[in-house]
Amino acid sequence: VLSLIALFIFSGILGFSLLELFYAIPNLSFWDFIFAFFILVISFPLHIVLHEIGHLVAGLFSGYQFIMFRLFNWVWIKTENGVSKRKQSIQGLLGQALMTPPENVDEPPMLLYHSGGLIVNFFSALLLIGVGLKSSNPRVTLLLFLSGLVALLLFILNIVPQKGTDGYNI
Repeated sequence: VLSLIALFIFSGILGFSLLELFYAIPNLSFWDFIFAFFILVISFPLHIVLHEIGHLVAGLFSGYQFIMFRLFNWVWIKTENGVSKRKQSIQGLLGQALMTPPENVDEPPMLLYHSGGLIVNFFSALLLIGVGLKSSNPRVTLLLFLSGLVALLLFILNIVPQKGTDGYNI
């Protein structure tokens, strides 16, 4: 329920931001709206990949051991012979970085591992939106701003403490 509320709130903010952006950038054409839609479609999988890489890097940095990395229908699993790539679909699961905590530790360092994707999404959003708003090229502004908003959306949806989110695990 909280994720759905966050999604509606963010969608409203995104809609108003887009209207402001399109209004603020002069001479945008119909093709610019098509371009904006294309950027939104491409940005979602890109930021999901970055989010999961954030978990993987944070986990490795914290001493965790790699087990499995999933992106959409592709899974990379650690086996006795190295890493095996497989195709596997789980409904509703877009990405996952599974790792085992370090051994011989009373309290595994879970905070950084579970926050890794959130950290990447948050700083990606800040960087993309910040650079986009400073750009003098309207199409670059549009590209970076929209991609940054997608990163921000994924951050918000994942920080909500609801079962199945990073916020719940933190």
